[in-house]
Amino acid sequence: MPRKIPDCPTNKPTSTRGSSHAYEIELITPMFGGGVEPRVNDSAFPIRPTAIRGQLQFWWRATVGAQYASVGALRRAQSAIWGSTECASRVQVLVELVQASDPIPCAKIKPNQNGKDQIFWEPPFQFHKDSRDDSSPYVLFPFQGKPADRKGHQIDPACCIPKLSFRLILRCPNDLWPEVEPAVWAWVNFGGLG
Repeated sequence: MPRKIPDCPTNKPTSTRGSSHAYEIELITPMFGGGVEPRVNDSAFPIRPTAIRGQLQFWWRATVGAQYASVGALRRAQSAIWGSTECASRVQVLVELVQASDPIPCAKIKPNQNGKDQIFWEPPFQFHKDSRDDSSPYVLFPFQGKPADRKGHQIDPACCIPKLSFRLILRCPNDLWPEVEPAVWAWVNFGGLG
């Protein structure tokens, strides 16, 4: 039985010509995760265009979503710009020139003075050396791992990529830039990767 694919909602473009904008991006904090497996850096593809598209969609809703009168109108506009399961995105996201340092563990699990396994933070995450005021466990809680329990189950600390830069190229029809640019600005200033 043939399957009918629903028509893709569209905002009729005022121009069919498009343009590209390139952005040189450097992360200012270490990147944890970013791959398909949680807490794991992907050494082959540390930056994924699909992850950036998802971030841009979120920031698009946050920056320009209030102009739509209903959730249905917002969903149709989002599908027309960013794509959906029924239609492709009109915004092409490309990543190139990725420069990433090797992943390093944020901590190590080793015995303390009493012989009990404990988490010891590695530089640059050791904020206050030999201090009880260290905020590392609070800030990096999801990544610190867990020493072995009574059954011997241990979760190793996650690795991070301390330095990473790349070129982001966005291509879309000219009439979409007023919708796309606020999302890019918000993502670069407030968003994250990983």
